[in-house]
Amino acid sequence: MARSSDATLVGSLVRQAYLNRTYAFNAELEAKISAVTPEMAKAALNKYVTPENLVVVRAGTFGK
Repeated sequence: MARSSDATLVGSLVRQAYLNRTYAFNAELEAKISAVTPEMAKAALNKYVTPENLVVVRAGTFGK
């Protein structure tokens, strides 16, 4: 997370105050995310995502 500019830091502090969170909460969340292994991510994907129910959408202007 970028914390090097005043504007970014102020925005982060305001958002955290609104959500009633602290930087300790963010540090814990970042540690949990860093601890996720590829195997854990794949197991979660298999548990919660049904490939047959996925829809792929392409939008925009595409060259001919």
